[in-house]
Amino acid sequence: MSSAFILTFQQTELWLALVSRAQSEPDHVRLPLFSLLTLVQMTGFGVGMLLVGPFYIVWPPAQVIVLFHGLPLSTLMVIGVWLYRTRHRVPTKTTQLQ
Repeated sequence: MSSAFILTFQQTELWLALVSRAQSEPDHVRLPLFSLLTLVQMTGFGVGMLLVGPFYIVWPPAQVIVLFHGLPLSTLMVIGVWLYRTRHRVPTKTTQLQ
């Protein structure tokens, strides 16, 4: 759920572009198109709930929340550090010779 939440806010421009495009369609296409967009958006929420549900049987709610919010946030941090390091890499002697 947290991953979908993060991606939703990360891709705001994409979602707004889709909604703007859907609004510019003719009337007979607009309702099915908005229905499809809503279905796609709610599917992510439903899949997240199905994945999280069994963990509530075994762990207390606080641990489940920390796990499923901590994993995507930690992954984003690791990817961010990795991207920063690859973009700001200092050339070594071996790469200077080539």
